Amino acid sequence: MSEALGATSVVTTGSSVDESSPAAIRPETLLDHIDAIAELVIAEPEPSRLLPKLVDCLHTVFDIEIAVIALGGERELDATAVHTVDHDEPVIVQGDLDRLLRLLVGRRRVFGLGGGRSLPEGGEGWVRSLGWRTMLAVPILDHQERPMGVILLADRRDRELRSYDAQLAGTLARQLAVGLERARVIGRLDGWTQGLQALLAFTAEINQPREISLLIRHLVEHAARFLKAEGGLAGLAESHDDTLCMASDAYWHSGVWHRDPRRWRPGEGLAGQLLVSEFPYLTENYVEDPRAETIYAGKLGVTSALSVPLMSSTGQPVGFFELHRVGGVEPFTWQDAAFLESLANTTAVAIENVRLLEQLEIKSRLVRTLSAENVNRLEEERRHIALELHDEAGQALVGIKLGLKVLAGSATDSSAFEAQLAALHEQLSLATEKIKCLAQRLRPPTLDRLGLDMALQQLVDDYADRTGLVAELSLSTTPERQPPEVETALFRIAQEALTNVVNHAAASRVEVIFEADVERVLLTVSDNGRGFERDAVTRGLGLLGMNERVTMLGGEFEVDTTPGRGTTISVVVPPVIGGPKVSS
Repeated sequence: MSEALGATSVVTTGSSVDESSPAAIRPETLLDHIDAIAELVIAEPEPSRLLPKLVDCLHTVFDIEIAVIALGGERELDATAVHTVDHDEPVIVQGDLDRLLRLLVGRRRVFGLGGGRSLPEGGEGWVRSLGWRTMLAVPILDHQERPMGVILLADRRDRELRSYDAQLAGTLARQLAVGLERARVIGRLDGWTQGLQALLAFTAEINQPREISLLIRHLVEHAARFLKAEGGLAGLAESHDDTLCMASDAYWHSGVWHRDPRRWRPGEGLAGQLLVSEFPYLTENYVEDPRAETIYAGKLGVTSALSVPLMSSTGQPVGFFELHRVGGVEPFTWQDAAFLESLANTTAVAIENVRLLEQLEIKSRLVRTLSAENVNRLEEERRHIALELHDEAGQALVGIKLGLKVLAGSATDSSAFEAQLAALHEQLSLATEKIKCLAQRLRPPTLDRLGLDMALQQLVDDYADRTGLVAELSLSTTPERQPPEVETALFRIAQEALTNVVNHAAASRVEVIFEADVERVLLTVSDNGRGFERDAVTRGLGLLGMNERVTMLGGEFEVDTTPGRGTTISVVVPPVIGGPKVSS
């Protein structure tokens, strides 16, 4: 509504005037006119409809050919339009009339021809060129005496305005000022009502489960509605070529999203500047701003812009949104920026909640996958142990049983008895060794009796013997042992890592490092194998299982790998001293 205050209305009644009109208006008639104008100002709050009716009243009250109401301030017209009694079609004010109105508007005094009044410098020439022989200009001032416009009365006839015309015009100007200020207040209230509705709608929508891209688009739409912006865009922070950038995929204009993928590095454009300053960026002259987008300034006519970052709870930029205004609309203010920051904070919290829910869902899927994998591995291990017991230890025990029967029948032959006894002893030794190997695979007794460093040494030696790998172990530990759950987790991680090296790495060398002190417990397994792509880290169940073990201990798990350059698995957990001392 505030834009409508800029209408400039002119009424031209024609050159002929009713010569029978009295030279003076009777007081009761004059009061009727003033009352009618006051009622009109109250009944018609919309300036675009009020001004044409008022110039009609001015023509009647002052018996004048031309009546003009021009709104504006500081010699600038908000708009220029002409209304005539005979035609309801607007006519553009131009030429000397436009220059005269721009000269008069924004002044705080009465101007005129004759009667001791004068015009500002240059104004009299423009009046004469328009053919006016009578003119009176009265300022329209608000309650703080700030100029809002001017009432101009003119006639091409050689006549004098009545002695009280200036006072009457001043009274009408004050009535009009009250009506215009009322219209402004109503317009602002209407704007704030619409803005509040947009804010409530946005608050309701932001609490709905949505994709992040849709969430920030809704932010742009509601913020634009609140601040009367004609366009805007939004995006998220993302890593590109190891650089944090702002990326957007569409532009919002005239209520529609248009595909427009863009990316800004730090310092590039308004969005890129947010990565550097982490503070709202406001430009009142978008066309001349070095960070402006040419297509927005040229094709879309953007004149001012406001870009606001979306900051996470840890103070990191997670995205941005940007609003644009075009044409003669007032530029954004820092008050607008402060309001948008509050919306940005709410949106950033919603984005974090969405991401946390996504991570929770991913974790849930991983837990289900790992649980299924653990069941499968457990069954596979049971099957393997059953086969080992049946094929190796079981057969050996059956052989011993049969040998004992044979031995009982050859008791009289001492040489045959000794040979059979030796064979039975060898079979028993093999069965015992096989059972010990199975027990070792289930859980090495060394881990419980002598600690993790000794168990790791046994593990590395065993893998070197069985695979032919060059395997080395480096130890640097304190006399104190870690709790059993920590030692078990680290042993299983080392065991899984060595198994991966043997099965997948095609390596010739592997090194295991175990360090424990008062600050940290470190385990690394490095090989010189073929490595793998980084995205495989999130797909391998073995790696996910290691990560879950480390997470349960409150530690950090990292995989450093490059195709063709080997792999290093690192585990760091906080020291929790409390286990038994290692025997000397």
